[in-house]
Amino acid sequence: MPGGKLSPDQCNLALRKERASELRLKGYTFRQIGEELGVSHVQAFQDVQVALSETRSHTAEICENLRELEGQRLDGIWLKLSTTLANTGSPSDLAKLTQQLHRNIELRMRLYGLESAKRLEIQNMMDVQVTEFIHVLEKLLPEDTYKEILNAIDKISDLYEQPSITVIPNES
Repeated sequence: MPGGKLSPDQCNLALRKERASELRLKGYTFRQIGEELGVSHVQAFQDVQVALSETRSHTAEICENLRELEGQRLDGIWLKLSTTLANTGSPSDLAKLTQQLHRNIELRMRLYGLESAKRLEIQNMMDVQVTEFIHVLEKLLPEDTYKEILNAIDKISDLYEQPSITVIPNES
């Protein structure tokens, strides 16, 4: 029972599992651990296995919490970059911000452990979003500025050794 008091038996079991794990880390065999703790070698093995399982569970929970916090941090950065990008007119600033957005996507992909196939799927989805964003820029910016941004995006793609983003002309 989390947060509650442990019975004397639960306390003894917790201490025994902890001690069994410590002895195992020191290189003791399960027979030696059993002898040291006054239990069978089978019980010593089970105590160590349960302790390891609890540790893995606890570690997984901590990792998931950290992953969630990092995802929220990346969301905040994405929002700030997107807002800044929408309010800037300088081609060099746009290029830098676009590069930072791309880096944010890469960090997010790594954070969630996306494998190559999933990575490609997400990358294709992000390419569509970037393409839509580029169409918005095309409508908002003068033609020469828009072309400078496309060139900057191509350079950024080259930096990351990714294929260049193909912008499909609007049908409208």
